[in-house]
Amino acid sequence: MSDDYDYPNPGPLMGDPRFPGAGYQPRRGEDRPAGSAWGRLCRGGSIGKKANLLYNASSLRAQKSEEILRVTGDDADAQQITLTLAPPLVVTRLFTSLLRSNPSGATGEKDNAGVAGETFPGTAGPTVWPPIEAVIVWGVGGTNTTAVVDIVNGASVNLVASYVQVYAQVPDLTRANLSPTSAVYVVAAFVGPGFPRPGSAQSTTQIGNVASLAESGVFAIPKFARTAYVIGCDPQAGPSVNASVGTIRFWQSSDGVAGGNNVGNFICTGAQPSGFDVPAGAAYASVLSGMASTARFLIVYNLAI
Repeated sequence: MSDDYDYPNPGPLMGDPRFPGAGYQPRRGEDRPAGSAWGRLCRGGSIGKKANLLYNASSLRAQKSEEILRVTGDDADAQQITLTLAPPLVVTRLFTSLLRSNPSGATGEKDNAGVAGETFPGTAGPTVWPPIEAVIVWGVGGTNTTAVVDIVNGASVNLVASYVQVYAQVPDLTRANLSPTSAVYVVAAFVGPGFPRPGSAQSTTQIGNVASLAESGVFAIPKFARTAYVIGCDPQAGPSVNASVGTIRFWQSSDGVAGGNNVGNFICTGAQPSGFDVPAGAAYASVLSGMASTARFLIVYNLAI
């Protein structure tokens, strides 16, 4: 039965099942179009798409791509969705020529195996891949949330949602001591009906160089972080290899030691690659180096999505 009643002010109190700005009009009955819940949810949405991220390494500030995909449907059809984030590809063309052309239409992309052994045009060495991330926004009703996921090697994420939006970014690298290659990176994602299972989502915080036995600055813990572990890296080219040794320290506020609100210290070594549970109350983290010399550190978080 159709309901032609004109609601004067659609909203949650009037039974509006829409995510703001999209979806079907509010109804009193179950008169949505026939078909599967997934078919109704994704109708008119972009469920699989590629986008280009023009990354300029001369600026270490965060840089993002165009929107990769967006699915917006009737919230009454919210369901389990599996989001697959493909490993990014690189367009091996001289960066200055890309700036003069239309980078959004650049093609000829290759994966990391395809550019192995090649010198990137205009540089003296191979492609240095930036730590590309996917920013995922999803929700049901008038509420949404956001997570950031590493995608250099791809990822699979499981969500319950009636709204999904995805774009890619290279995070702020001003403190990371990284120099990625300026290029067009091609990012892709697609969604489909899924089922409850653990995903493969991770998020990495680039700490940067930390002197021997010194402590880093304090960094915000990514949303949905479940476990964390520390990885130490040799900061420059050379034959020396130092095993990762450091203590990850969790804090309730961004002033770290000065605030005196430590909620957990966990020693990480090369012989202990597994992660530690993020303590309740922890919103920030730092790294206390146990290396014999200056090393670049990062914290890898496994996410609960």
